[in-house]
Amino acid sequence: MAAYAATSPRLHLQTLSEDVHLYDLHTIESNPQSMLWSTKKVTTDIEQTRAVLRNSLPTEEQPWNERWAILLRCTPETLYDQTGGNDMAAWNPWKGETGYVSQEEMEQRKAGKLRLLGVIGIVREQEIGYKIHPKFWGKGYMSEALRMFIEMWWGMEVNKKYDRLLAAADPENKASLRVLEKSGFQKGEYRKAFYERGVLGGKKSDLQCVYLLRPATSGVQVSLRKMSSKEIRFGVEGIQTEE
Repeated sequence: MAAYAATSPRLHLQTLSEDVHLYDLHTIESNPQSMLWSTKKVTTDIEQTRAVLRNSLPTEEQPWNERWAILLRCTPETLYDQTGGNDMAAWNPWKGETGYVSQEEMEQRKAGKLRLLGVIGIVREQEIGYKIHPKFWGKGYMSEALRMFIEMWWGMEVNKKYDRLLAAADPENKASLRVLEKSGFQKGEYRKAFYERGVLGGKKSDLQCVYLLRPATSGVQVSLRKMSSKEIRFGVEGIQTEE
């Protein structure tokens, strides 16, 4: 599985696969820091993560339910960041990690499989969600991945019926809000005590909803239709709609 859906200077996007990405996904799903803003609890074994991955794949009832692996490319910049030098033989973005890894995945690593550092995709129809391993926080990877994903998503034939993308972030998660704002998302509704955080035992937290309009430069002409009830709930405003 070597085909990439999109590529940026430091990253690839690849359709999430159980065969290729299970172990790396487990390092995220089992990490309390990476799950801090999620409604889900951390996974405690590889089979729980397998179930999470399988629930992140499209079905006939939910064709929009899809995730992409954010893969770290071995470039001069990422090589230096990871090793402090330019020796390609020293490239090992898994350094210092322990835990379960299948023989198949170990062989893929030896064959040069790229490190999954995060996941991005459509978690509910028209709504973006993402997460990234804490080891890679603060390096601009999520902003880079989100910009790449948005450009890819607007260009997909199946998505040409959409003129808006939605997202949401806990207002305490200022880094995620900055990532969304840098990609052009505008603030919508602010929801008080709206969701329960799994890692914190169901603690209620606020949620800032945001939205992004399809750019005119995408080359797709989509009339701004009447807002759906979901878009109204997200606080999409200032848009002329058709009856």
